Amino acid sequence: MAGNSMSLATREERRPWLWEARSSTWFIVLTVSSGVFTDMFLYGVIIPVIPDAVVSRANVAPEDRQDWVAILLVAEAITYLATSPLFGLIADRTRSRKIPYLTGLILLSLSLAIQTVSHSTTMYMIGRALQGASAAAVWVVGLAIVCDTVSSKEIGKYMGYVSLAISVGELTGPLLGGVVYEYGGYYSVFGMGFAVLGIDAALRGMMIERKVAEQWLSGSDRKQADAQFGTPTVVPLLQASPSETSESSMEAVAWRTKSSHTGGGNEEAPTRRKKDELNMLSLLKIPHLLFTLWACMVPTLILAAFESTLPITVFKLFNWSSLGAGLIFIPLTLPSFLSPITGALSDTYGCRLGTTFGFLGMVPPLVCLRFVEDGNTLAQKMLLCVLLAIVGVMMTLVFAPTMAEVERIVAGKEAEIDDAAEGDGGADMGRCRATAYALLNMAYAVGILGGPVVGASLQQEGGLAMLGWVLGLMCVASAVSSFLMVDGWIGVGVTRRKTPSSSSSSSLKSSVRSVRNNSLPLKSDHLWLLEDEEPGWHT
Repeated sequence: MAGNSMSLATREERRPWLWEARSSTWFIVLTVSSGVFTDMFLYGVIIPVIPDAVVSRANVAPEDRQDWVAILLVAEAITYLATSPLFGLIADRTRSRKIPYLTGLILLSLSLAIQTVSHSTTMYMIGRALQGASAAAVWVVGLAIVCDTVSSKEIGKYMGYVSLAISVGELTGPLLGGVVYEYGGYYSVFGMGFAVLGIDAALRGMMIERKVAEQWLSGSDRKQADAQFGTPTVVPLLQASPSETSESSMEAVAWRTKSSHTGGGNEEAPTRRKKDELNMLSLLKIPHLLFTLWACMVPTLILAAFESTLPITVFKLFNWSSLGAGLIFIPLTLPSFLSPITGALSDTYGCRLGTTFGFLGMVPPLVCLRFVEDGNTLAQKMLLCVLLAIVGVMMTLVFAPTMAEVERIVAGKEAEIDDAAEGDGGADMGRCRATAYALLNMAYAVGILGGPVVGASLQQEGGLAMLGWVLGLMCVASAVSSFLMVDGWIGVGVTRRKTPSSSSSSSLKSSVRSVRNNSLPLKSDHLWLLEDEEPGWHT
């Protein structure tokens, strides 16, 4: 007893400053959102600078500047594509995800420093390549940290906040980069970038992962932290009192638990071998995950196609300046403020209908781009802005829900192959989340690489009209595939139940079994979880 008391006292003395807030759901989601915002902001803030910088600082001929801008962007995208699976593997095999997450911060700092002092195309390429690697770390590891922190039935809402941060970074980066470069010069742009990076670094350094903070949580601390900061309560089943086995705590145990296996040791080894099979190759064999990745890739491709074509279009049609070319993206990205709402709706109603409607809703405005004609009139400008705004609204129905659906698919697959085991706690739970989001990043990278190629070639052949038709047909195909396969093959019927969420149902089965095996009270609301078990045990 004395030894336990001393251990508890020592543990309390080592608690970091404000550890409850720093490990709370809102702070972790804020930190990850800051990370993706910083990545998108620094990606965009340099875009208005590169065309002049490669000429004035790297001695590129003016007629070759467009080629070098494309080369630098492709270098970043290729590195992003190549390093995403690497960071996914590292994050799923290390005990703490914070280490690879901070590695991304170091890479981003090096990238920004190299580009600040660059005077050659080689140095610019190295800087952009490092920025692509840092983006892979931020996205893969950051999204996995969110999944580690948030309950599966709320993942859509919180992914909506992350999606919002992405869009804000996309919107503000090029705008502020162009304005600061015009009035402050080259080094002022990078000074602003380092200021944003400093804020992000402070948040990343302060963040404490949930599984790390659990070591300081006593029973009373859990309840107090949950009430104050909205963090989920995590109660081991074998230590829970009968009063703690309510529906809310049952669901909390299902998604982040340290339960103990009551069966014989012979069952543990096969379970571990099954879990080891859940890797990138096995994830690629899940059909509805592939269709979900496709649904994530298509909007990214559409945005990348617009990024490469809209500036040139408004130059030719409306004689707009570089500032106007940046402002034209506001109607496209402003609707992203609806992302938390669309994400929360996907938590309740699933991803299928919203994604299908989103893709179908993009078809009319994309096809109607053919009516934007040469003529510097207010009506033509308003038409283009309205069409882009509709596309932006429909994209919000796709982005956040599909990001969250990746987590649900992997959680369901883990629960399916580990249905009869309890797991080992934080070390094993969620071990494929980063790998899954590495696949998501690779899908984004394909869209980023393919968008400019598709956009430039189609605009050169037939202008906005042909671009709109092709992108519209792609959305039709995506709507059909989303309706059939997102949320699982539609032929199997309804697969999602409101309480609890489908992604945690199999995990709840394991928790219910532990409650039964340890003679703890079981609410009748959970009996349906074992409807496929041996009959009669709960009667």
